[in-house]
Order: sequence, then structure tokens, then C-alpha cells
Amino acid sequence: SYFEKDQIPSLEDIPALEKMFSHHQFFLTSLESHIPGENWVCVHGGIAQDFGDAELEKHDLEQLVFLRFNKTAGDHGWQNKTVICGHYVVGDRPVAGKNTIAIDTGAWTDNGRLTALNLDDYSYIQDNGRSGIVALQ
Repeated sequence: SYFEKDQIPSLEDIPALEKMFSHHQFFLTSLESHIPGENWVCVHGGIAQDFGDAELEKHDLEQLVFLRFNKTAGDHGWQNKTVICGHYVVGDRPVAGKNTIAIDTGAWTDNGRLTALNLDDYSYIQDNGRSGIVALQ
């Protein structure tokens, strides 16, 4: 990771961004802020509940990128769609609520678990870096 564990950099934090190689910087700044599907929307950070159902282009970009998942306050969905997010390690397994799925299982941490979500059937696969790729039940 480029940043300290509890540091949440601003998108305008040029010194932090300069720590990255230029090709990483180009890649990260060229990404979409969200990816919409028929019944879901993927964002890196999350969608703040107080923004309601406003179009995502009107949401605060920093929250879409850096918001941290909260099990108790973060299960509100968006426009009747499931919000799929990462950015905040939720444990060894993904956390699925009624309206939110948090899939960051800490690939960059000591546990090394990288989790993916199959959007066709909402199943998970995970690679823990030691025993290979497994399906999660």
C-alpha cells in the first residue's frame, strides 16, 4: 500500500500521489468512480447515506473512493441496488448485508486474502496466497 494504514489521503494530496510511480498514477486517475449494473453498483469506498439517491456523478468523489464500510450504518444500498465496495478490510470473509456487500478481505495485509464476487450468482472466490483459489460457502 502507498499510504499508512489509517491515513485517508485526499485526491488533491499531491505529495502522497507523487509517491506513486507515474504509470500507477495514470492508471488510478483514469478509473471510473463507479460501475453500475442492473441490480448493483460497484464503488471503491462507498456511497454515503446522506447523499440519498442522487446520481453518482453528483456524489462526493472522495467518498466514492475513500469511504469506509460500517456494518451498522453502511447497509443502505443506492436506488434499490446493492452497493458493492472495498477499501476497508472487513475480515477474512466478505460481509453481505441486505443492500451492501463489502469484499475487501485484506489482500495487502498479513492474511493475504484476495476475494472476488461473481456478479452472475453472487458467489465468492478467494485466494489466501497459500493454498490457492477456493470457493467460499
